[in-house]
Amino acid sequence: MKKRIDVFQGETHFFDWTVATGLALVVWLLYHPVMESYWVFEELQPLRQAYEHHPWEYFFVPKVWRELQTAFLTPWFTFSLSLDLRLFGLEPRGYYLHQLLSLWLVSVTLYFLLRLWLPRLYALTGTLLFLVSAPAAAAAEMLMVRHYVEGTLLALLSLLIRKGAAKRVAALIGLLGPALPSRHVRKRNRRTSGPSASVSARPDM
Repeated sequence: MKKRIDVFQGETHFFDWTVATGLALVVWLLYHPVMESYWVFEELQPLRQAYEHHPWEYFFVPKVWRELQTAFLTPWFTFSLSLDLRLFGLEPRGYYLHQLLSLWLVSVTLYFLLRLWLPRLYALTGTLLFLVSAPAAAAAEMLMVRHYVEGTLLALLSLLIRKGAAKRVAALIGLLGPALPSRHVRKRNRRTSGPSASVSARPDM
């Protein structure tokens, strides 16, 4: 028993990063059916705004921001959709892939935050409980709450930095590198077909 406790409380970080990789598999196994979803909630209005305006406009021009209904409290959601629009065009699969990636990063960050106070086994248990919770399940399939998911990620990262875990934060940010499409893919997506009838044509800027 003593040897097992040492394994979960030791200083070797290989187990931590194995857990981080395993959490990606857990997220995929739990929520990969959302990849077959389409535009189903309130994401089309911010998507249209992302198509018609540049980020600096919906961040700093009040008239542009007031085009949205009052339910959208922050331009971060529009900005997040604009990244998807550049990378994936109007293919919903890419947007849901981004959603699952964000949820995975939240789970990894939560795990490393819990590790500041808990043994690995307990930190992993808490993270898995989060992933199977009703809020996580809802967030996986609702693009319109993306800003809550990514806001949670930023909050957890800020807590890690506050607790002096800046190296782990840098490592977590590094996880994003392989997940981003290549420049070739981005160029190819810019040549995809025009927007559907739900999104109007973007004026020349």
